[in-house]
Amino acid sequence: MSFYPNDTKPLSGWQHPFLRGLADLRQQTDSSDLTIICGTTTHRVHKLVLGLQSEYFKTACKPDTFSEGQSHIITLKSINDRDDTEGADDPAAVDAMIDFFYGVETYYLVDQWGNTGLPHLAGLYIVADKYRVTGMREDILRHFRRALEESRSGDGNALCKLLRTLWDNLPSADDPILTVLVEFIVCCKSHVLRKKDMEELVHAEHQVAKKFLGVFVKWCAWPAKNRRSEGAPGLTPEAGFRESRSSESLRWDRPSVPNCRCEDSWEKMMNPPPPPKAKVDEPTEQNTGW
Repeated sequence: MSFYPNDTKPLSGWQHPFLRGLADLRQQTDSSDLTIICGTTTHRVHKLVLGLQSEYFKTACKPDTFSEGQSHIITLKSINDRDDTEGADDPAAVDAMIDFFYGVETYYLVDQWGNTGLPHLAGLYIVADKYRVTGMREDILRHFRRALEESRSGDGNALCKLLRTLWDNLPSADDPILTVLVEFIVCCKSHVLRKKDMEELVHAEHQVAKKFLGVFVKWCAWPAKNRRSEGAPGLTPEAGFRESRSSESLRWDRPSVPNCRCEDSWEKMMNPPPPPKAKVDEPTEQNTGW
């Protein structure tokens, strides 16, 4: 028997008035105590809401740390500015980040041109990483994985530009989104590695080449760490070879990835087909002596 009557069960998720009120607060500027300016867009926000989800804004709003904490105004460079745009932000991505602070669920759906897809998600991820919004960063990574899965049928021509964008704007070569993208390229779109743009990127950024090599060793080299090795003498596979993959890595397993040949090649190597049997001619009346 339930403790609550049918009409008085505790509300959960976005049914709760507090969470709906948080989303409504995004549009209420009369109680704001912080202004964020990016390009021609001005956001009137609340320090408490931003500080709870972003270490960057939490620190910037301290009055004894930065001038922004005293002026209550934070100005972010925009990629649309005519002056120096190094380290600048996409105003649409900043707008989406602020939506996320207030729990607006549709923040990841469209960019400023009404498009969805990998480049838009990459831009959101870069902004979330820069301003240390961990929750948004993890959420975007999940959507990025899903978008990669949905892009398997494409030609993959945009993957090099996407990798370059992420590589140039993320501080760590071990960032989870880079690992996911490189593994996808190796396992599902390896033909992209032979394109001129990708070759130029690998030659210019040796750490990119190192990351690709690490993925090849992990997935493709014999004995690859993530391959079965039963019956092969002298092999010391990783314990729990599938479970040992990092949580950030997308599992590009058969049969969900029809373009990947790593598993097929491995199985053929470990279990070669038996040699064909010699064909034996049936006896005829001429050679039986009848």
